[in-house]
Amino acid sequence: MGLHKNRFMITITDLNGSRNFVLSQVVKNFAMYVLMFFIMLIVLTVLYVNYLKDISKELTSVQETLQEENNALIEAKKQSQMELEAIEGKISELEEQFNIDGNVSEWDLTKRIQSVALTGAQERFIFTQIPNGDPTNGQGRFTSSYGSRMHPVLKYMQFHTGTDYAMPIGSPVYATADGVIQSTGKTAGYGNMVEIRHNYGFSTRYGHLTAKFPVKVGDFVKKGDLVAYSGNSGRSTGPHLHYEVRFVQKPLNPVNFINWDSTNYNEIFQKEGAIQWQSLINLLTTQTDKAQ
Repeated sequence: MGLHKNRFMITITDLNGSRNFVLSQVVKNFAMYVLMFFIMLIVLTVLYVNYLKDISKELTSVQETLQEENNALIEAKKQSQMELEAIEGKISELEEQFNIDGNVSEWDLTKRIQSVALTGAQERFIFTQIPNGDPTNGQGRFTSSYGSRMHPVLKYMQFHTGTDYAMPIGSPVYATADGVIQSTGKTAGYGNMVEIRHNYGFSTRYGHLTAKFPVKVGDFVKKGDLVAYSGNSGRSTGPHLHYEVRFVQKPLNPVNFINWDSTNYNEIFQKEGAIQWQSLINLLTTQTDKAQ
C-alpha cells in the first residue's frame, strides 16, 4: 500500500500480477466514520439489551411479589370465609339447642296463620316466591343433613349450613323459587357456586358445581329453571350438590323447605319460628289480591 499526500494507494498482488487502487483522504475519513458509527451502534445495542434485561428482572421480581401478596389475600379470604361459616353455624346450633325464637308461641302463630283462608292463586304465588322443593328434582341422593357434623375434608366438628345430594357430575340443578342470580363462580369452601336472591329476604346457594354456568349474574329465573350443573369443586370428597336456604343471610334447615308443599302448608311456620310468618303471609296475600 503506497501513501501519497491526501491519497492512499492500495496494491493487491495475485498470480496475474498486481493492481493499484488509490483512495482519497475524504473516502478514508468517510470509511472511518462509518466504522465508528457501527462500533457505537453495536455498543449502544449491547447496553440497551442489558438495560432491558435489568428491567425485565425487576418486572419479574415485582410480579412475583404481587403474586405472593395476591395468594396471601386469597388465603386470608378463605380463612375469613371459614371463620364466618363457623360463627354462623355456632349461632344456628345455639338457637336450636336453646330453642330461641322457636316454639314459644307456636300454637298461637299457627292458629293466626290458619285463620287466613288462602285462595289457590295465593298459595301458588307463595310457593313460587319462597324456596321449596328438591333442587335436584328427585335425581340426587340425600347424603348429609343440616347441623353439626365431622367435616369430611377438614376432619373436625363443624356446623353444616346446608344439605348434600350425591349425584353424578353434570347433573342438572334447578331453582327452588323465583329470583335473580346474585353471583356465579368460585367461592371459598363452596367451589363453583350459584347464589340466587329471592324475594322477602330469602336466598339459596348451590355449591360444588361444574364451571359451566347456564345463567349469569343479573338473570331473572323462575322456580324450576335450570341454574347449574352439579360437580366436585371446592372442599369436596366426591361429586355432589351442596344446597342452602338462607333468610337475611342466616342459614336455615333446608330440609324444612325441601319437604314443604301444599299438603303440609302449616308445618314450616312451626319449624322455622324465627321468621315473622304472619306479616309475610299477610303481605303475600295482599300482593296477590292486588295482582288479581
